[in-house]
Amino acid sequence: MNLEIVRKVCSSFDFAALFVPHGLVDEAIFLEYWGTFLLFLKVHLADVLNQSMFGDITARQYYRHFEWLLERAKPARKLS
Repeated sequence: MNLEIVRKVCSSFDFAALFVPHGLVDEAIFLEYWGTFLLFLKVHLADVLNQSMFGDITARQYYRHFEWLLERAKPARKLS
């Protein structure tokens, strides 16, 4: 896994997650669109997120806003 790409993905979602709790981006719409992908990342990046980044700080702690999004992610609704 290319750690530079992983850091870019985590950083991008970490930044995006700053807007959601403040109401600048609608959480329901954001998670409806990105939820399934966030669940994919939650599974596939689990080991990377638990690794230390800076001393004792894990990637999960460093990208805490991204982690916040991962905890709220749900699969997209199936369209009838």
